Order: sequence, then structure tokens, then C-alpha cells
Amino acid sequence: MLLGEFDPNAVVMWINKDYCKNGYAYMTSYNSKKASLSLVTTDVDEKEIDHYWESFLDTENITCKIIEEFKLEHRAGYVYPLKIENILFAGNAAGGVDPFLGFGHFNAITMGVSAARTIARGKDYEKQVDSIIKRNTQMLKLRKMFERLDNKGYDNLVGFLPLPGVKQILYHSNINISKYGAFISKFVF
Repeated sequence: MLLGEFDPNAVVMWINKDYCKNGYAYMTSYNSKKASLSLVTTDVDEKEIDHYWESFLDTENITCKIIEEFKLEHRAGYVYPLKIENILFAGNAAGGVDPFLGFGHFNAITMGVSAARTIARGKDYEKQVDSIIKRNTQMLKLRKMFERLDNKGYDNLVGFLPLPGVKQILYHSNINISKYGAFISKFVF
């Protein structure tokens, strides 16, 4: 948790193999004076994480006042089956976390609603969440492609995003980027 001056309408993200390996860092502000700064570093044990945190702060010249720090170990993966007798697995317990950037709020809510529909209306739970599992499988393929990039590759990718047409396809179309990106990844790597 940081104190300083922040844009409450912006999310800032950093990607650099030197301090986050195949992970990323991001900052989201609560308001113009308080923000959350997170570093997600892959394949690092608890003893190494302080080194990566300090390297991140130094490299990105982050000098805001830190008022609270904490560390979380994150584990994710796929679960099968999603239903055992009267137990339904949802959210992270069901492998609902997006394997590309590790977010899972929308999937968790969707899976929770699907579980409720299964309990209340007898709907088939696995059918309801099938699209989430398929999308996460596609996102995992994109993640593996992303992990093969180096810092120059990250710079090239980020530089490609604002090109005319690309932004419109990403944000203003119904094109399933994860589906086609996963398909393209078969040929690129």
C-alpha cells in the first residue's frame, strides 16, 4: 500500500524479466492519495522475493511512501471433475483463475452463479462453466507464448498495441482474442 499522488482512473503495469521473471507488476489507485502496488514474480521462493521487490522499486524508481506490505503465495491449476457428489468447485478451487495474468474475479462470480443455478434449478454445472475452462485453456497457450519473450520482445509487443486497427480489434470488436491468439501461438512458437 502506497501514499502519494495517483491517477484514480489509471492502472499502471510493468513487465520486466529482471525483477518479475515471467510475472508482472501493477499499480491500482484507491483514490488520488492511496494506491496498491503488486509484484507477481514466478517461480521464486520466499527467501528470494525481497530481492525482486527491491529490484523492482529501484529499477522503476518508485519512491512513494509504503505504508503496508504483505506477501502471498499463489497456486493455481485445473481441477477435474468440477463436481463430486454434492460438492461443486468454483473460482480458484475449480481452476477458474485466468492463467495469462492471474485474475479470476469474473470467472469466480460466473462459476458461483452457475453453482447456484445447479443447486437451485438442477442445471448441469460442467456445461455452464465449459466456456470458462475452454477460455482458460486458450489463455494458458498465450501465457506460454508470452513467457518465451524477452524484455525486447515485451517492448515490441507493447509498441504494437497502439498501432492503427490493433486497438480497435482488441477493445471494440467481438473477436475472441484468446481463441485466435492460442491458435496463432501454435505456429509462432
